[in-house]
Amino acid sequence: MPELRSATIGIPLIPILFAIIAYFVYGSSLDAALAVLLLDFLWSFAMVVALIPFVGIFAYYYVMTWIFDWVNGLTGLTWTWLIDVMMWVNLILAGIFWAVITGIVVMVLTGRFRKECRIDETGREVCRWVFR
Repeated sequence: MPELRSATIGIPLIPILFAIIAYFVYGSSLDAALAVLLLDFLWSFAMVVALIPFVGIFAYYYVMTWIFDWVNGLTGLTWTWLIDVMMWVNLILAGIFWAVITGIVVMVLTGRFRKECRIDETGREVCRWVFR
């Protein structure tokens, strides 16, 4: 009998931790904790911009500042050391993603990572990516 698996949704631990810290940093304010949670979720969601090769990290930094200005206007959240830490954590993660994607693109453009195809015995084309 096949094993049944249940689908689970992971709890994003780092944004929750930032929100708990924000509750105390901003003077026992639940509004600030929710604003920090919103800010971190938006910054994490916008990390897709960092996947653009070569310029993604710079575009992501611009999007981060735009999102902070929007959240600041919406909630009145001010810049503190906690926002600095959040910004650097997100920038470092985005930088890692950006470096990997840019490295792959460079390898493809220089021919170090290429696609090889052949026809198998059934007449189908079989392709694979090869790193030289």
